[in-house]
Amino acid sequence: ASLASFLGTFSAAVYPKLFSAASSQLGHRLYTQEGGQRGARRGGFKTVYSLSPLLQVIVVEPEMARPEVVKKLWAYIREKDLQDPKNRWNIRCDESLHAVFRVKSVDMFKMNKVLSKHIWPLNREDVMSRILYPDLLVHSHIPCIF
Repeated sequence: ASLASFLGTFSAAVYPKLFSAASSQLGHRLYTQEGGQRGARRGGFKTVYSLSPLLQVIVVEPEMARPEVVKKLWAYIREKDLQDPKNRWNIRCDESLHAVFRVKSVDMFKMNKVLSKHIWPLNREDVMSRILYPDLLVHSHIPCIF
């Protein structure tokens, strides 16, 4: 039996999901290896962001990558023993964490979602407008021009 007849037994008609997944992955690999771009990439693990003044009190840095912020936050939580002993998923907030999360306790999975409000792009003008006018920009996606 030749290779062509062997491959013919594994046709796309018999295994459509296998072939569609494999061809899309292969096409993606070939496309990116040939120098094409898949789309605009945003962020990344090493992208540095500006932190809100409330978060800066905890992590003691004005700018950091998001994973580093999470690591420092967990170090702070462990250092102060803020995990609930009965339910380790809950974090009890002290004064500094309460200023950031605005609750008495926060679920560790929701903590990352709330953190996104305190991690800003590194654009200085945007950061200053957020510091000076935080209530104006919390729910607005429209750029403000002053």
